[in-house]
Order: sequence, then structure tokens, then C-alpha cells
Amino acid sequence: KSQKSEMGTSLVTYDTIDITGDGGGEIIYNNAGISYNNINIDNNTQTFNKCTIVSNHDILSFNKSLTLNMSSFNINLGMTILAPAKITISESYMYSMYVDKQDNYFTSDNMTITKSNMMFYLQLNIKNITMDQSNLTVMNKANSDTLTLQNSNLIIDKGWSGIIDKSNITIDNTSSIIVK
Repeated sequence: KSQKSEMGTSLVTYDTIDITGDGGGEIIYNNAGISYNNINIDNNTQTFNKCTIVSNHDILSFNKSLTLNMSSFNINLGMTILAPAKITISESYMYSMYVDKQDNYFTSDNMTITKSNMMFYLQLNIKNITMDQSNLTVMNKANSDTLTLQNSNLIIDKGWSGIIDKSNITIDNTSSIIVK
């Protein structure tokens, strides 16, 4: 049974990490550099405050909520991110490197992006995206059931596979959506 754990070191490197249990655990990283290679953090909420995260693993799964505060998340290999719970990104940067694979995904139910920049070479499948003062560029295909944009920009390079109409998009006059 995992409990709340706070880490405030300068570098945390996980060669292999397996934290499982019946849920309820919370992991908080403060001012740390984190490198993931092989990871299974099941049923634990994760919060990154002022951190730099690097992932070299091909599948990264977050079953509970993931929060990035003033952090950067660099995805170095073609990978699939499964995050069925809520992702909250505030004043942060997420980036995935280009790979030739077309079957790598970023999948989540809810993503809230505030004052952040993100660029993915992964296919984006997010049910609900809310953006405020942010930029999101997807260099692959994207799909979302609902979009809310306020003072934000969304750029999709390889096409949109969802339906875009007034029923599922809320956008203010300072925002833009570009689908190539």
C-alpha cells in the first residue's frame, strides 16, 4: 500500500521501477531531474513541481492523475503514453522526438493545459482538451471529443480524425485551430 512520498533531490534515475498496490498513493517530485527507463506506477497520483522528466521507455502508463507544474517532459523514443486519468499541465513544456513509427499514441480522458507549450510527434487521442494561454502542436493525427481554447493555439499537422462543429468546440477570438 503506497503512501504519500516527496522527493526533493537533484536527480532521480529509474532503471526499473514497479510501484503497485490497491491505490491511493501519491508521489510528489520537487526540483528534480527524473529519468524513466522501465516503469510501472500503477494507481498512484504523480505530481512534478519544477522538474525535468526524460522518458526512454516505449510505453508509459499513468493510471491516476498526472500533474506538471513548471516542469519539462521530454519523450526520447517512439512510445505510447496511456494516461486514462486527468492530466494537468501548468507553465510546463512537453515534447516528443520524431520517430518513423506511426502507431505511437498519447491517450487520455482529460487534459488541461495552462500557460504551457507542447509538441508531439505522437498521435493524440484525448477525449477532452482544455487550453488556456497555451500552444499545442501535434505533428501526427489527432482526435478529441471536446475542445475548449482560450487565448491558445492548436496545430494539427497530419489531420484531424474527429468531428469539428459547434457542439464540441468552444473557442474565443484570441485562439486558433490549424489543421493541415
